[in-house]
Amino acid sequence: MFAMHRWLLVPFVAAWLVTDGAAQRTWVVDDAGGMGSDFKELQPAFNAAKPGDTILVRKGSYTPATTNKGVQLLGVDGVRFKTLLFPPQNECLIVRGLPAGQTFVMKGFGINDNPVGRTVLLFEQNKGRVHLESLRVDSFGLFIQAQFTRPVLFVRDCEQVSVAGCHFAGRPGFVSERSIVAATACDFVGGDAGQHAEIVWPSQPGLRGVSSRLTLARSSSKGGAGAQTYRGVRPASPAAAFDRCDVELSGDAGSIFEAGNLSNSELGMHALETAGGGLLLDPTVRLIPKGNAPTIRGTAPVVGMRLPSLTATGAPPNGTISTDLYAPAGSVQVMLLGLPGSRVRHLFGDVWLDPATTTIVDASRMDASEHRVTRFSVPNDTRLRGIAVAFQALNAVTAIRASNPVIVVLY
Repeated sequence: MFAMHRWLLVPFVAAWLVTDGAAQRTWVVDDAGGMGSDFKELQPAFNAAKPGDTILVRKGSYTPATTNKGVQLLGVDGVRFKTLLFPPQNECLIVRGLPAGQTFVMKGFGINDNPVGRTVLLFEQNKGRVHLESLRVDSFGLFIQAQFTRPVLFVRDCEQVSVAGCHFAGRPGFVSERSIVAATACDFVGGDAGQHAEIVWPSQPGLRGVSSRLTLARSSSKGGAGAQTYRGVRPASPAAAFDRCDVELSGDAGSIFEAGNLSNSELGMHALETAGGGLLLDPTVRLIPKGNAPTIRGTAPVVGMRLPSLTATGAPPNGTISTDLYAPAGSVQVMLLGLPGSRVRHLFGDVWLDPATTTIVDASRMDASEHRVTRFSVPNDTRLRGIAVAFQALNAVTAIRASNPVIVVLY
C-alpha cells in the first residue's frame, strides 16, 4: 500500500466558496432549546432555510418533517423521531420534489427507531442530487409493525443519489425504485422472520432494487433469517433482490452479500436474486448462499469483471481527506476531483463529477498491494463546512473503466 499526500488546489477553494452549494447560513435545531439554537423542531428550520443553508441538529426527539430544498442537514448520534398517531405518520424524514441543480446533504445522524418500524428516510420524485453520509439507522419494528414492508431507506423516482459509509437495518434496510443510486462502504441488514402470539411476519432482504441503476462498492448486505411459525415456514431472504435492475458490484474481501440464516425446515437460500436487467460482478465480492442453494438465482445475465473501487473519509477544515483506491496491480489509475455534477453515462461507466470543475489530482501505477491511499489537505476555512466534493478514479491504460463515485462532505 502506497500513501501520497496532496494539497487541494487553491482554485478549487474559490470554486467551492462561490458555488450555489456553499452554505449561506447555519441554523441550529435543539428540542431542549439550548444555547445558540434557533428552533426546537426540524420543520420550522426547513421552512426558514434557503437552498445552500446548513441545519445542525442536536441530540433529541423530533416530529417528522418534509422538505424540497437543497440544504445540508448535519446531525449527531441519538436523534429520535416522535410517533404520530393522528394522523399516523409512517415516514420520519421526507425529501420530495428537490429541483434540478440543487443538492440535499444529510450526514452524521445515528437514529434508532426500534420498535416502531417505520420508513425513517424517504426520498422521492427528486431531480436534484441527494447525498447521504455517515448515517446509522435501525428500524426493525416489533410484533404488529414487523408485518409491514417499510424500508429504513426508501428511494423512489430519484435521478441521482449517493450514499457513503452508512448502515441501514430494517424491513428491508434499503429499497430503490426507478432510481439511480451509488453506494460506497455501506452495510444493509434485513429483518428476520418470526412470530408473537398469532402475529407472523416474513424475513426481508438487506436491500431490494426495482427498475433501478445501482452501483454498490465495498458494501455488504445480509438477508433476514427464516423461522418456523405456527403457520408454517417463513423462509430466509437473500442478501439482495434485484428486479429489472442494472447492477454493478465491486469491492474487496470485506464486501460480503450473505443470505439469511435458515430455519430448521429450510434446505437453502441463494445470496442474490435477480429478475431481468443485468449484473456486473467483481470477483473480489463474496457471495454466500445458505444450505444447498445456488449463489445467484434469476434471469439477469452475469458478467464477471475486475472493477476499481474507491472509498474516502472526510475531515473538517484544516484536516485531510483520505482516499483508498483498490484496483488490479499494474493498472494505471488517474484520480479525478471536482464538485458533484449531474451523472453522465459513458461506455466506460458513469461519471458523477461536474466537468467544469474536474481536474486530475493523482496518477499512478498500482503496486502488488492493489491499494493506493492518497491524502488531501483541506484548507482552514469554516465556510467550507457542509460543502460536498467528489472523487472518481479512471483506469487510463488497459480496459478503460471508471470507478464508483465517492462524495465527501467537509464537516
